[in-house]
Amino acid sequence: MNSFTLLIGSAIILLVAYICYGGYLAKKWGVDDSRKTPAHTKYDGVDYVPAKSPVLLGHHFASIAGAGPIVGPIQAAIFGWIPVTLWVIIGSIFFGGIQDFGSLFASIRHDGKSIGEIIEVNMGKKGKKLFALFAWLTLVLVVAAFANIVADNFVSTPQAASASVFFMILAIFFGIAVYRFKTPLLLSTIVGVILLFACIYLGFLFPLVLSKQVWILLLMVYIFVASVTPVWILLQPRDYLNSYLLYAMIAGALLGIVILRPEIKMDGFIGFNVNGQYLFPVLFVTVACGAISGFHSLVGSGTSSKQLYKESDAKKNWLWCNAYRRIISYSSSYNCCLYIKFSIW
Repeated sequence: MNSFTLLIGSAIILLVAYICYGGYLAKKWGVDDSRKTPAHTKYDGVDYVPAKSPVLLGHHFASIAGAGPIVGPIQAAIFGWIPVTLWVIIGSIFFGGIQDFGSLFASIRHDGKSIGEIIEVNMGKKGKKLFALFAWLTLVLVVAAFANIVADNFVSTPQAASASVFFMILAIFFGIAVYRFKTPLLLSTIVGVILLFACIYLGFLFPLVLSKQVWILLLMVYIFVASVTPVWILLQPRDYLNSYLLYAMIAGALLGIVILRPEIKMDGFIGFNVNGQYLFPVLFVTVACGAISGFHSLVGSGTSSKQLYKESDAKKNWLWCNAYRRIISYSSSYNCCLYIKFSIW
């Protein structure tokens, strides 16, 4: 199988699904741009802040972009590339896409409330408590894991640490320029992206060397500050500018596939039982992000629904936010190949 053929085929299937099934869901649920979103009706300048679609896209995109879409397919590829491809396509259309779009839209229609509060309204307090406990434990685990990973990275690569610090400062100035001085978004974006790469360059010139314990402490302080400050000051501009690094990665991967068109040398299907690992449930647990991931609903109802400018932006954001998760490369000790996942959900 040629990787380019798989890429184009998957893109066509998922584009048709987005237009047909996504359009059906939007019509069935009553997506209506004439209705004001919570960002307008409950505007407070802190959490409820209307954002243009490209800005909110960048924020939401960077919030859900992680290592999961890469690590999952690598692990699940032990069964062959066909099961992974089928689950990504089917899961994205009928599980991940509808779950992500649905949770975001449900939050919009519940005044931008979180999934936990929506559960309380529709299922009662016990349901909310159970979900809140699960969400809290999950987020504690996620924060602890990523704080440890980032601290290790900053210790081993102090250039990345200083570049990140410079970038945070840039994000604050970007937010002030756009929301307080009303600088045109296009001009601000061009300047911001140029300065973003300048921050990376400065990181190499001025590496910041600290111990892992100090970095973990600083990261905990940063997490607290980022969670309580208005979204337009740090969270939104940080993610928006950071998304351009991810866009560049996607563009480079697509360009490489189009130019080289490598052949997928891995076996299409290896077996249901590989070294004691069974396809069910391993495949569906490891390839979670994108095919189906509850964490995205927390992001959608936690911040994105409070910034949505109009209801139809919910469908647009899920279209482009999940596209990045479909370009994945993986290798094993016996063979190397490109495994392409390009989902429109």
